[in-house]
Amino acid sequence: MHRGGTTWRVYLVAALIAAASGAITACVTVKLALSRLGVNHVFPQPPLTQRLSGLDLLDFPAGEAPSEKIVYYSTPFASPPNLRLTGGGDVGYTITDQTEKSFKLQRRCPVKGKEQEWRGVSCIWAAEGLPAK
Repeated sequence: MHRGGTTWRVYLVAALIAAASGAITACVTVKLALSRLGVNHVFPQPPLTQRLSGLDLLDFPAGEAPSEKIVYYSTPFASPPNLRLTGGGDVGYTITDQTEKSFKLQRRCPVKGKEQEWRGVSCIWAAEGLPAK
């Protein structure tokens, strides 16, 4: 009987064992080299962001001057956060200035002479960023 058809399997098993032992050896070598260099293999986690939100209502003044309000964050951020108006009747509201501690909210009636009709519209805002240390 001819056994030439089964010898390839022996070579395949030997090649797989050699590849596995080579991969293990490489992994151990890299870990040992990094530990000798003082490199920690645990990567630091990115800092967590804080999310704040609020609801503000600004009355429309009579005349051309817009109403304005400084809104202070309950917890300051490390730098000016990503701030956006998220909902409610934010018609006529604009963010005019922003710092890591506060932002300035301004409101102007979108339809001149209709201040009474737009008076009770509130603004919902959301801010996200790195907290101050």
